[in-house]
Amino acid sequence: MANIQVLLTNSLSKLKEIQDKENTTVIKSNQLSRIHLNRLIDNNFLLPIIKGWYMISNPNVKIGDTTIWYASYWQFISKY
Repeated sequence: MANIQVLLTNSLSKLKEIQDKENTTVIKSNQLSRIHLNRLIDNNFLLPIIKGWYMISNPNVKIGDTTIWYASYWQFISKY
């Protein structure tokens, strides 16, 4: 069984593929498998916007910091 670093690296690679392909910081939940999605949410690489929509985040961002939301707002509106 692979350790958490390898699993997280695989999930981040999938996220990077989506990010590069669509040039976005907002993704819909159906763009990733449930396993990758849950792993990235649990490790704070994805933050929920509304049900089924997530923004890519830095896991070191402090709770309550709205910078990521302001940076992703118009991308989310255009995709939604």
